[in-house]
Amino acid sequence: MKLEVKHLVPLRDQILVKIEQENVTKTGLFMPIETKESRAPTIGLVIAIGDGKMDGGEKAEINFKSGDTILFNSWSVTELSTFITEEGAKYVLMPAKDVLAKVQAHHKESGNA
Repeated sequence: MKLEVKHLVPLRDQILVKIEQENVTKTGLFMPIETKESRAPTIGLVIAIGDGKMDGGEKAEINFKSGDTILFNSWSVTELSTFITEEGAKYVLMPAKDVLAKVQAHHKESGNA
């Protein structure tokens, strides 16, 4: 069964992420996301976020929103690409706690070189 991304709604503390840049080693060797031994972070775009509730009823602190670019380790993700109709795109579900960083937009301020 194939699904459209817009029909996927993450539950609890899960987030839906579209892979923007997969793991690449310092020497330029491509490491697919399926390679669990890879320690290089992955860059992705947050598509949707669950309600933040975790087991036990506590609410996870989520410091990012849909549309944000994030950096995360790929060993904690659930690969969804086999279920998604969008050709060539890779989507994953992952716990919000496994996000390493939010990538801030880079803006050059006027007057600074």
